Amino acid sequence: MTVSSQRSPFLALPSEIRNEIYAYAFEDGELEIDQQYRDRTTPAPGLVFACRQTYEEGLSMYYNALSIVSKDPWILKMWLSYLNYLPDGHQFKLIKRAYLDCRNRSEQMLPLQLGQRFALNHHTQLSLDSVNGELAKIRQVRGPSLEVKVCIATPSQQLIWTDEPFKLGEAMEDRWNALGVDQKRQLWLEGWSPSGLNGLSWSRR
Repeated sequence: MTVSSQRSPFLALPSEIRNEIYAYAFEDGELEIDQQYRDRTTPAPGLVFACRQTYEEGLSMYYNALSIVSKDPWILKMWLSYLNYLPDGHQFKLIKRAYLDCRNRSEQMLPLQLGQRFALNHHTQLSLDSVNGELAKIRQVRGPSLEVKVCIATPSQQLIWTDEPFKLGEAMEDRWNALGVDQKRQLWLEGWSPSGLNGLSWSRR
């Protein structure tokens, strides 16, 4: 059953208010590209299918709010490459965010103990190094229009989401270079390496 604009209080609202309602209804939608089953995408709310007008207005906003989620940089890169072959105006090209969950890579790294002097250590740097190369390729495929957040894990199993992993790596290197020779030697003996917290957040959103 469809709803006509003449009889719908929702469609009688100004377009700006309707857009705010669409944005609220569609937030936090995710597309799990690692899965191979049909339930990998957050279903679009029924509001989209109420009538032709809500379908035309809401579908583009639904995809614009949708986030790609992957645990494999290679899969994410290939999926974004596939988008380049889609025609202009395709709904998937409206997606603006991607979340790359690399906590499994982090957990497979050396289980070094978290030091008191630094929030992160060599364990986390290895995790970043394993991701940054693929992330650079991802940005080349899609360009700056795509926001990519990366999740890494510390040895204490804390999860960190950052949209600037390159800056994090640079901060770690700068802090390390600022140390004296004796300080570096002592830290290496204790299994630590320097870190910075630039660009970090503790939640995905």
